[in-house]
Amino acid sequence: MNNAGASGAAASVGPEVMAFLAACSAEYDRLAPFTEVLARRAGPEAALQWAECLIGFAGMHHPGRFDDGTVENPLLACARELPTPPESIGRALSTANGGAGSRRRVLHVATTLQGIGGHTRTMLHWAAKDAGSVHSVLVTAQGRIPLHPGVVEAIHASGGELVQLDSDAPLALRAAWLRRYAAERADMVFLHLSPADVVAVAAFAAPGVPVALVNLADQCYWLGNTVADVVVHLRDVGAGTSRELRSVRRHGLLPIPLSEASARLDRSAARAALGIPASQTVLLSVGRSLKYAPSRRHNFFATACRLLDRAPGAHLYLVGVRAEDHRRAAGFVEHPRMHLVGPVPDPAAYQCAADLYLEGFPFGSQTALLESVLPGVPCVLAHSQLTPLLATQDVALDGLVQSPSSEDAYIDAALALLDDYDRRRATGAALRERVLTHHVGPGWNEALESVYAALQGHAHAAQPIVARPAQQRLVDLAISEFHATRLHGTDLVVAAQAAAEQAVFSTAFQLRQRDRHADALAVLRIAASEYGPRRLYALEVAKIGAQWIARRRPPPASPA
Repeated sequence: MNNAGASGAAASVGPEVMAFLAACSAEYDRLAPFTEVLARRAGPEAALQWAECLIGFAGMHHPGRFDDGTVENPLLACARELPTPPESIGRALSTANGGAGSRRRVLHVATTLQGIGGHTRTMLHWAAKDAGSVHSVLVTAQGRIPLHPGVVEAIHASGGELVQLDSDAPLALRAAWLRRYAAERADMVFLHLSPADVVAVAAFAAPGVPVALVNLADQCYWLGNTVADVVVHLRDVGAGTSRELRSVRRHGLLPIPLSEASARLDRSAARAALGIPASQTVLLSVGRSLKYAPSRRHNFFATACRLLDRAPGAHLYLVGVRAEDHRRAAGFVEHPRMHLVGPVPDPAAYQCAADLYLEGFPFGSQTALLESVLPGVPCVLAHSQLTPLLATQDVALDGLVQSPSSEDAYIDAALALLDDYDRRRATGAALRERVLTHHVGPGWNEALESVYAALQGHAHAAQPIVARPAQQRLVDLAISEFHATRLHGTDLVVAAQAAAEQAVFSTAFQLRQRDRHADALAVLRIAASEYGPRRLYALEVAKIGAQWIARRRPPPASPA
């Protein structure tokens, strides 16, 4: 990026966002080198736990880079040899219902399988659409999060297994178990990970079956490029960002897989099921509540109120968004015809009932938008984004819809479609055909076969990546601006420092919970050297000492 572009972005986001990005980068730089120290002095478990908490911080406090060998390379080195895992470290929720025969054995590794959200449905549709393979799923950190109700059935129908590892087990043991499972049960592995999933990175630090990383979070820092033989992007903009900003060896492109079944609900039946009058004009937006938090540049709620005031008969349904998540935020406004529905397991009825889909902002939801236009509903894309990473960009939309340049243009685009039934219907029909072509029909399977071909026949080889300095490019400032939305009303620099220190404390706590007392103390020594003595650290040291003594003390003798 040229300096003029960076300067213009800096002026646009404001000095507080620039300071926030600088603070997040500085905190990351302060702590990242200790990954190697812990790997060398304490071993894999301490280094993995440290990296998990540090990248958890970086994923929500952008550190001016999108990957970094300073953290990831030490994990690779210390995880080449892992402890021998027990025979079982989890539970099988669905077992293989027959031999794979000649079919390809595909293992999907996920951090969690959320009951709501596009990533889980991506995996389900993938397994359902690829009848030529046996699909199994292993989840590394599900914990108590409820599983999507269709996951077990979909994987069982494919002939594969669904395995949930024990989230309380040590990270290194989970990695070792995953390594062995993949070697015994898979021809290739696809990683569908949260940015900080260290289990999968450690598992594939050694030679084995080929590994692909699915780029689920192209807008933020993540781990995995050291072990990914191929990175599979779900859209062109993610591939472009990775080519420029990440250490990726080989790239693949696979559009998000969708199912037409959810779009077949009759519009009248959908409205009847939701209690929406047949004559009502229905606007729809779908996404997680966090993605709608007002920023300095974007306030979806205020924009929607302006739109509703100019469209007297229209009602807006916000699926996934709860009023209680925003009522204390500055800039939040409500309208009598704005309905905040909250999370629902399946938004298909709302999608089939809609007349027009409005992409939310400051952060759009690509899967939700594509599913919503599949019934033949036109859409308006988010306006004036600093980076396309925060809005929908998809081959099915190219040439049919463009992102408006301003809030006024966004409102005008919506009103133009609402006022012109024929145009609305024609645009919706054209979008539906394009989505069917690229995301539902045989074209998607052809793209999948290209991804498989990029993996087949390649021996897996983990490789170090470059260490990256912090940057303040347009894309970095845009991501920092979005991350700052949830911290509205606080001192952003102080918030960044507190979050980094909390990541250190969380590392020590997690190690103590797993009886890694010496490792926990080593982490607290690092914290004290960086942040100075803290009462919180002293309390944690006392807890570690008491727990350590209690575990080493022999049990009392039984009475005679």
